[in-house]
Amino acid sequence: MLRNILQDQALEIVHKHFQSLSRRQLEICLLHTFGVAKSMIASNYNITVEAVKQNIKRSVQKLELDNSDALRIAILSTIFVIMLKK
Repeated sequence: MLRNILQDQALEIVHKHFQSLSRRQLEICLLHTFGVAKSMIASNYNITVEAVKQNIKRSVQKLELDNSDALRIAILSTIFVIMLKK
């Protein structure tokens, strides 16, 4: 299961930096950021590919970013900074 990739403790640390997103939104965005296909994400969460796309679009809007590439950069940059602090 894809959700097993996202360990709870690590997810909670990242979620502190993206509190405007629900935990599920963040999980989907993280999987998207890591290059998991939208169809695989949809299958894992038992939702449609269109629902995955809408989730990503809403997350981009909530975070006031320009597009999904900016979302990926924001997530990866945040993870990098968190890792540097450890």
